[in-house]
Amino acid sequence: REFCPVCAALWREAQGDDDDDDDALEEMVQCDGCELWVHAACDKVSPAQLASLGSRAYFCPACRGPPSGLGVGLDDATLL
Repeated sequence: REFCPVCAALWREAQGDDDDDDDALEEMVQCDGCELWVHAACDKVSPAQLASLGSRAYFCPACRGPPSGLGVGLDDATLL
């Protein structure tokens, strides 16, 4: 399956017309859950966040599941 699970575009569609133009390539990140490759921009992953992932796990929106609605945007330490 060679598509971004967020936007459903084929990976090759993101490369542009000139395969030699590295600037046309979009940043991709592989989900540790489903192992599909996601356009970083589709999941709003900034270049800085992408660079800081290192060996940490990344999960795409589908694998993360829907937000619970309670405490969205807050880390666990701030929930009472």
